[in-house]
Amino acid sequence: MIIGTLAGAATLGLMIPPSLTLIVYGVSINESIIKLFIAGIIPGLVLASLFMAYIMAWHFLRPDQRPPPEPKMSSANMLAESRFLIPVLLLVFSVIGSMYFGWATATEAAAVGVIGSLTLAAFQRSLTAGVFLESLMGPRAHRR
Repeated sequence: MIIGTLAGAATLGLMIPPSLTLIVYGVSINESIIKLFIAGIIPGLVLASLFMAYIMAWHFLRPDQRPPPEPKMSSANMLAESRFLIPVLLLVFSVIGSMYFGWATATEAAAVGVIGSLTLAAFQRSLTAGVFLESLMGPRAHRR
């Protein structure tokens, strides 16, 4: 079940923006990438809903195969921990939103994503010269 859910969820990346497959397809057929992104949202959400419904049904129909439950966490604690998602969500919405609202092309939105992710990494103090060089050149480049 674990491998199946991972493999199934991987197919969502083909439809739900930002999708590299849709970008390549849009460039090859000379179609608007933004229109393709908009067209992929509803089918992607429907497929995600079907995946969730199947997993919930499996959970209730096969109680002997359930994984052990996660430790209990209060709603307040969950809300407090979810604050770490805010910068990432802002980055995603700024990239996709800049295309949807017509402020940027797909290439310009990609640049917004790069600058935004570098800014996030700098604020989180996870951006070092070695990490930056490794991200540009590959894992062995900074060892030379």
